[in-house]
Amino acid sequence: APGIVSEVTLTPTANSVKLSWTNPTDSDLEKIHIYVSTVSGQAGTLQADEILATPGSASTYTVTNLNANKGYYFVIRTVDAVGNESNTTTQYYSKTL
Repeated sequence: APGIVSEVTLTPTANSVKLSWTNPTDSDLEKIHIYVSTVSGQAGTLQADEILATPGSASTYTVTNLNANKGYYFVIRTVDAVGNESNTTTQYYSKTL
């Protein structure tokens, strides 16, 4: 599976959170999967699985339809050309406004 993303930032609004990150430089990097949970330590639900990824480049994705004034945990996993997904469990936390 590819390496992990870096330089992750989260920008919340009332009903969404914009995730920004830098992709790893693996030449076989193809997609990004984003998981969303309201519970720390649980990867949660696969929210986006068709985000195309360019190795080494900056990417963003906005998770929408969230509830206001609520905490969310996000996991960003990389996927290679044959479908292998990184097994990172790092969660990024943000609270909507």
